[in-house]
Amino acid sequence: MAKGVTKDNIIIYPIGRKVAEKVAKMGLKSAGTFLELAEKPNSEECRNIAVEIEKLWLNNDIDRVEMIYHHFKKCRKSDSYTKNLSTNRFRYRIESR
Repeated sequence: MAKGVTKDNIIIYPIGRKVAEKVAKMGLKSAGTFLELAEKPNSEECRNIAVEIEKLWLNNDIDRVEMIYHHFKKCRKSDSYTKNLSTNRFRYRIESR
């Protein structure tokens, strides 16, 4: 029986203070605190997050991975993007390591 998407089965990896505050305000499940990553990007920490998500996905603990990010163009304008990373191509890339 399909469960559907609810707040209980969404995990957010909030990068930065504003996202963390919004996740808490909305009552969503946070996978941790990554406040410093927005201010001081760190490839090792990003890799650790990616490996954690990869394990969850390969173990079928999660069935979809989406990355939501903003691209700031000017002070008053930004665009939001969503990328679905749960494609067969993504799975092949991960498993081929």
